[in-house]
Amino acid sequence: MTHGGTPPVDGHGRAMMPSRRTAVRRLFVLLAALALVTFAADPVTAAFSATTRNLANSLAMGTDFSYYGAVRADSPTLYYRGEDAQSSSATSTMADSSGGGRSGTYNGRTDGAAPWLKFDEGSGSTAADASGAAAPATLTGANAGWNATGQYGSAFAVTSGTGYALGAARVATDTDWTAMAWVYATADNATMAAVAQVGTDSSAFMIKRDGGVDRFMVVTTRTDADSPTVDQVVGTTAANLNTWYHVAATYVDSTNTVTLYVDASGNGSVNTKSADWDATTNVVVGRSKWASALADQWIGRIDDVRVYPRALSAGEITSARAGGTTVSPSTSRLDGALSGSDQASTYGVGFTAANGAYYGTSSSNPNPFTLECFVRLTGTAGGTLIGFSGSTTGASDANHDRVLYVDSGGRVTFGVNNGSIKTVRSAGTVNDGAWHHVAASLGASGMKLYVDGTLTATDAATTTAANFTGYWRFAGMSLTGFTNLPTSNYLIGTLDEAAVYPTQLPDADIGLHYVARN
Repeated sequence: MTHGGTPPVDGHGRAMMPSRRTAVRRLFVLLAALALVTFAADPVTAAFSATTRNLANSLAMGTDFSYYGAVRADSPTLYYRGEDAQSSSATSTMADSSGGGRSGTYNGRTDGAAPWLKFDEGSGSTAADASGAAAPATLTGANAGWNATGQYGSAFAVTSGTGYALGAARVATDTDWTAMAWVYATADNATMAAVAQVGTDSSAFMIKRDGGVDRFMVVTTRTDADSPTVDQVVGTTAANLNTWYHVAATYVDSTNTVTLYVDASGNGSVNTKSADWDATTNVVVGRSKWASALADQWIGRIDDVRVYPRALSAGEITSARAGGTTVSPSTSRLDGALSGSDQASTYGVGFTAANGAYYGTSSSNPNPFTLECFVRLTGTAGGTLIGFSGSTTGASDANHDRVLYVDSGGRVTFGVNNGSIKTVRSAGTVNDGAWHHVAASLGASGMKLYVDGTLTATDAATTTAANFTGYWRFAGMSLTGFTNLPTSNYLIGTLDEAAVYPTQLPDADIGLHYVARN
């Protein structure tokens, strides 16, 4: 296995000399440690910043105080940031930021929905997200409920009064998007919103039924204001009561064009003639927002809501109406884990229970090593984060080792097999819908597992893993033989900033990386 990568550079692109690198590292680690202590004592004061605009304040290995700079300073073998464009191909390239040009491969499409709310639960207050965004919706309001007769299985329903489903995911509305749902209206109210993405004062888009003319419509707003100028498309297909319809809307940013489809038939388009804006609040099912208040209560049922960060073609909308796929493809260009003005990475990749990724060049017995990533997920499905497999498919390979996964209890497990299975497990869970930084290492110091910059579990007696030639895999591989197995070997959640290092990183470096995310 070749371990390499370009050396760290300063803010002017110059390679750093070892003596300066060592001094900078010591100062950087000290500040990171101080930040971690401060964070534990008072989260409000944890967000310090650093810069290298002044050489006397050179804190980040010669680059700004960023996650990228911290990772690159430790010379990763592989570094996948999840910035790749969506792809409809069976395989596509996963760009490597290690400096070694070691591109990986997404094993499946990456242009799926986010979120995809099937509403198949039939009871309770949570609707699961079937997409890789792993962002469920919460039924909100006294009258938010269920109906056993949806278009597929059960459906979200409001029979009277008020209620809606508040999503935990959003789509960027200042670029291409698609929103669709099956709808069944039981009241002839003036206007009722099936799907909307809301902002502070209004909604960026709303798919509605207009009771005055018995037609569906899609409405977009030009600004986030109480009473903004709107552009709208009113459908030509009748919107009868007590009837299921598939309604979809697309937006193409390059032409500022909104198009409405009813039962997969084009019902008209309009040029928005506006500077679009990004509604940073989440998708809402069953209501919209207007004049800073919730409005347009839907009375009836709503099922199979899908929102995409791209404009689907007419053929794709026809396929979705016909049933489409039962498992969503992975979805790239979701909101990522990093924050702060110095970060150069914006996105993460949402994986589903059918797809993963891999680095297609084999490695022989990588030892020592460190694995690292951010993960965001909910529920109990869990899945692989990073692992080492005897093949690029990884689904049932007999050789599988060096595995980092979210287990059946929503906790993180790190396992190796050096003749017998050895695992260490985090004390706390990570399946709460928030981003978590996860790292694991193996080497002379034994097995080490970290969550959010803190060492959480160790096994000092285990210093080696199985000796075989294999491939690094991400978001899916065989976990047979390991403990507390998740429902799916393949991750159902969002992965970001995945890296593999050819060394066992010091505890302080892991803590530094976690601090650098902000």
